[in-house]
Amino acid sequence: MTEVRWMMNSMVGAGRAEALEPAVLLAAAVALVARRSGTRMLAFKGLAAVEYGLRDPRPSADVDVFVEPERLHPFIDSLAERGWLQRTSDPDVATFPRHSISLFHPEWSLDIDVHFRYPGIELEPTESFEKLWMQRTTLWCGSQPVQIPGLADSILIAALHSLRALWIGRHELELEALIARCRSVDADQLVVRARELNALATARPFLERLGPPRRDIDWGEPSAEWRLRTRVSEPMHRRALHWKRATWRERAGQVRIALFPPITTLIKDTTTTHLPPLAAARAYLRRWRRGLASVPEVLPIILARKSGRSGDHAEHVDERSHARL
Repeated sequence: MTEVRWMMNSMVGAGRAEALEPAVLLAAAVALVARRSGTRMLAFKGLAAVEYGLRDPRPSADVDVFVEPERLHPFIDSLAERGWLQRTSDPDVATFPRHSISLFHPEWSLDIDVHFRYPGIELEPTESFEKLWMQRTTLWCGSQPVQIPGLADSILIAALHSLRALWIGRHELELEALIARCRSVDADQLVVRARELNALATARPFLERLGPPRRDIDWGEPSAEWRLRTRVSEPMHRRALHWKRATWRERAGQVRIALFPPITTLIKDTTTTHLPPLAAARAYLRRWRRGLASVPEVLPIILARKSGRSGDHAEHVDERSHARL
């Protein structure tokens, strides 16, 4: 029996451990690791949303936690000592900005998604964590206390999660359900909290639907990263936009990483740790075929005039691709 399994059985008893929802059990174990490593941690998104009634309970694919950024690597090391392995990620962080590190365990079907910032909360990561931490509350998972964000913060986090990818049907349905469940919530308080978290511009499409039109609010503008995340879904469209804005030296690196990324990029969505040469060659061929198929759509973005309209053009092309989904 691994230390992870032993920890969970010892926390709630072997009998109850089998009866609890796996995400609840894992959240309790991760919270214990955080305390033992001296790390402040919030369990958020799915676990908190269910606790507050913001969504119906359903099986989870992972447990999402937000840790104080200064303690990120010691916390990851503590999980690694207990058998948790990092999933590989795409090294092209300009196209795919990172906000978390995902870990998996050979004996678990759930991942741990460790956030060091949260897209849509546009404060500096340490400041955003501190503001969320100040409004925390305690959820008891078995016999273990797990810190979760407050209600207003959990609502905004859930809204931002859906708004980040509305071209995915499930996200659109989740946003509609969240709006329906928040009809009785004081929208003015949510606006105030969104302003404190520098999430007013990013959460605007959600907040505007909670009450009558408000013309007295200076919503501000979302960051370029948020616009990229929410308006450009296709990876090749994102790459084309970065190509348009890059220097020639940067473009050489972009071409290299697009055509010949590390093998880890090809297996980032799997639990595989390596690819045999033949399998790697096939993976590269599939990647190149997808790239070639995207050329008719991305070429107009690359050839667009450098007047600031290239981003608008990319959004227009991307909207057409969404309509085909």
